[in-house]
Amino acid sequence: LKLTPGDKVNEVTQAFGSSIDNLAEEVRVSFDYFMTEKKFPVTELFLVGGGALYKGVDAMFQKSLNIPVKIWNPLEVLRLGAQVSPTEIGAVSSQLTAAIGLAFTKI
Repeated sequence: LKLTPGDKVNEVTQAFGSSIDNLAEEVRVSFDYFMTEKKFPVTELFLVGGGALYKGVDAMFQKSLNIPVKIWNPLEVLRLGAQVSPTEIGAVSSQLTAAIGLAFTKI
């Protein structure tokens, strides 16, 4: 339902909107600590994973954190084989970050 909410998009957004707000607040606390301790500003956030595929989740985080938020596509730095459909794999690219990271540890 989260990935294909159809006509229930408002209900789905409301259902997990407070969870996003809570998570964004936890992220803000972590950013504040990091900026205070390391004296290094956090200027943007990249989302990954299945939850990042929900349409508008980036805007929800951006509104809460007041910094640019983007869905990270780990495939943009890779060359895909001819047998791989960029459209099909692109639809799930944010879910591949752990697998791609593990693959790079073997290179």
